[in-house]
Amino acid sequence: MVPLVVGCPVAHRGWVLDAWFDHIEDACEIAGVEPTFAFVVDRGDNCIGVIERRARNLTMELVERSKGNDARRWDPKRFAYMVDIRNRLLALVRAVAPARFLSVDSDILIHRHLVQELIADLDDGTYDAVGAKCYMTSTGTKFPSWGRIGRSGSLQRYDASGYFPADVIMAIKIMGPRAYGVDYELDLQGEDIGWCKACTRNGLRLGWDGRIVSKHLLSPSMMGRVDARVGW
Repeated sequence: MVPLVVGCPVAHRGWVLDAWFDHIEDACEIAGVEPTFAFVVDRGDNCIGVIERRARNLTMELVERSKGNDARRWDPKRFAYMVDIRNRLLALVRAVAPARFLSVDSDILIHRHLVQELIADLDDGTYDAVGAKCYMTSTGTKFPSWGRIGRSGSLQRYDASGYFPADVIMAIKIMGPRAYGVDYELDLQGEDIGWCKACTRNGLRLGWDGRIVSKHLLSPSMMGRVDARVGW
């Protein structure tokens, strides 16, 4: 069995993708695993060349971009597009049927010990999927990548550390077969929220590990800048 598949949807991330691979490869070497890669990529994107040059054991699907170019505009059509490409990615992963799938958004540089830690978290059997800490804003500490679902059904996020159960895990998550067997579903708070709700409805357990922090760059302006919350 393939021990680990790593991947994500990718669009217009040529400015960071080589560094993304550097961090993945370093973390996988420390963890002692050889990754297989899976990507869903916009057709004609400049990322394709980087992926083909860097990814060993590659599975990739090309899709037509339909979510629009305005990163600030999130409407039902765009959320539906994100659900579709996330489910296309899961289909690629299921075809490989690995022991674990590590989903890492393409603008995140992971901590060099993250793969080792997340594999240990998943393998202890407490959770079916485990998220990891990074920040969703360029400044401040209001929005790390986990959350609770409030009584109204809305997502609640606040800064935290430690290792504990979570309702929602986001930009970094390692999944076992039961978890990557669950489809993303439309939710107007985000496709990750729809997936997490579907996992909970199917009896899966989600955890979040905030003991080490990875770097979410969000924009090219953050390349090379030290994030004091992360330490590098």
